[in-house]
Amino acid sequence: MGGQGLNTGIQDAFNLAWRLAFLAKSQGSSALLRDYEHERRPVAKRVLKITNRMHNMFVTKNRARAFIRDFIIRKVQARKAVSNKLIAQLSGYAIAYHPPKNLSNGTKYAGKRIGNINFRTGPRAQNLYNALREGKFVLVMPGTEALDKTDIEKSLGHLSNWVNIFIAGDFYEKLSHYTGLQKASTAEFNNYLLVRPDAYIAGMVTNQSDLKQSLETMLTQYNMEVRA
Repeated sequence: MGGQGLNTGIQDAFNLAWRLAFLAKSQGSSALLRDYEHERRPVAKRVLKITNRMHNMFVTKNRARAFIRDFIIRKVQARKAVSNKLIAQLSGYAIAYHPPKNLSNGTKYAGKRIGNINFRTGPRAQNLYNALREGKFVLVMPGTEALDKTDIEKSLGHLSNWVNIFIAGDFYEKLSHYTGLQKASTAEFNNYLLVRPDAYIAGMVTNQSDLKQSLETMLTQYNMEVRA
């Protein structure tokens, strides 16, 4: 509980680093930095507030408060679902952001953190976080090894400077788990998922017929300068 600042600091670094990288390459506007402040300042305030409350709770010398504290802790430990939720909150994995106000698609998922999805397409294993190492957005789309990733990337033209393609054979099953939707139906995921470089969901790309235009629109909504 006292180590939340370390987790928060690592998330701060990830959130800021990808923005600075795009700015350094003239691929983003100055609004990217304002968005960092908008997303991370409330997190810092919340962590300070929670840490202070927990500190006061654990060092209390009031017997009644200590009894209530110990009673609550025993109840939490006995309920796995509640315990897991608390762990997710304290570790920072449960932190989510509000999507941009002008985001038109995928607002149901935008701003949620996504786990490190492991896929196997044919004999090759793929890993989402490895795909994010280049510092680009990653478009996760359903498909098989027969789907030519190179052809899709070529169709994106200059947008390949901003976006990598990640083809997932068991897309629907994995996605329903890692977005925290226990009973997500296949129909909910008929679209492609765009993931930010810091492993947060940017949104769902709904217009597969004009993939390039859809991606360009969404990247612009995240203050990317996507001029050719």
